[in-house]
Amino acid sequence: MFKINEVRLSNDEDFEMFRTLATSTDEWIIKYNKNDIKVYTKWTDDSRIKLIKVSAMFEGVSLDCLYDVIHDPDYRKVWDKDMYDSYDVCKLNSNNVIGWYAAKLPPPLMFRDWCLLRTWRKTNQEFSIFNHSVQHMKIPVRKMFVRSHSYVSGYYGEKITDTCTKITFVSQTDPKGKLPKWFVNTLATVMSPRIMKKLHKTSLAYTKWKSKNNPHSKPWLDKDINLPLLDFNDIILSTESEATANEIDEVDLEQQEKLSIDLDQQEKLSSESE
Repeated sequence: MFKINEVRLSNDEDFEMFRTLATSTDEWIIKYNKNDIKVYTKWTDDSRIKLIKVSAMFEGVSLDCLYDVIHDPDYRKVWDKDMYDSYDVCKLNSNNVIGWYAAKLPPPLMFRDWCLLRTWRKTNQEFSIFNHSVQHMKIPVRKMFVRSHSYVSGYYGEKITDTCTKITFVSQTDPKGKLPKWFVNTLATVMSPRIMKKLHKTSLAYTKWKSKNNPHSKPWLDKDINLPLLDFNDIILSTESEATANEIDEVDLEQQEKLSIDLDQQEKLSSESE
């Protein structure tokens, strides 16, 4: 499977490995199991951050609809309230694209951003959409952001019936900076069920929304996406941005204690919403 900063076309082995990540339970530890939403975690040698996996059954949502929901950049602004902005800069081919994604974090934390190579594939029974971090000259590190790293992050959808889809989100993302490891790992586990519920709710509303918002525009279905081809001279192979990100210290001991309290409150809210 892809490594950080590896730029190439995806192949059958990549998709099979991502599918295995999404469907296998070997060596995964279950952390949450309520109302058809399950959260698993797993340590790897690649990162200080755990792999996290969240699965759910989306009743009333077809495979095609969910595929469109995840791809549609305009609708993402509706359901992904953590997103600051995103855009694509180039393509390797019709299903391998390099782009930028930025996320908002609450004060005193700095916003995070990623330069990502995103790849996808869909059949009548399943789809995979996943990414990993690369470096591109047209997506430089910005002052107000901490450049974060995605080892792997994406969605696997499996058709159960015409109106029911099983969705699995897999992610191993290091936000960099000097955020405490315990905070990053706990945050992902606590917030994931709420995010999955929001995605289900907004997926049910997508068809009606899309009928009023560029209903014929679905460029992710086009065989030739309207983006310039990648110029490999724009790819950066060094790891200087990683070193810079590691030097940023955002929280002192007092703020760490506040973050711990905030996480406890978020966990309580998740439990009460069941």
